[in-house]
Amino acid sequence: MTGHLHDLAKRYDPLTRRHLWERNDYLLRARRYLLPEHAPILRVLVKLKERFASLPVTPDNFGLIHGDINVGNFMVDETGEITRFDECQYSWYAEGIAFQLYYLLRWYVPELGFASAG
Repeated sequence: MTGHLHDLAKRYDPLTRRHLWERNDYLLRARRYLLPEHAPILRVLVKLKERFASLPVTPDNFGLIHGDINVGNFMVDETGEITRFDECQYSWYAEGIAFQLYYLLRWYVPELGFASAG
């Protein structure tokens, strides 16, 4: 389904453009949560963001993605039509898939310690 969405996004001509992945700055939000003694982690995150920014951008690997796709953040009706699709941003299509892998691990692999209690 996500691959199909990405394929459709390649042909989509929006009335207004969404923001780029860099605007979310989720890599560097860790600054708010990490203690000062974890500064080496922040340095690695800055380098990671720089690495992402240097990746090639082509119509086949970069475009409009959902931005936070998970089981509670999009809806498909009984005909297969998408009825809710928000949090869109321009990024690499691989990021759209990475979100799903994160949520899959978080909610369905409790031995990793991500799943919430109860």
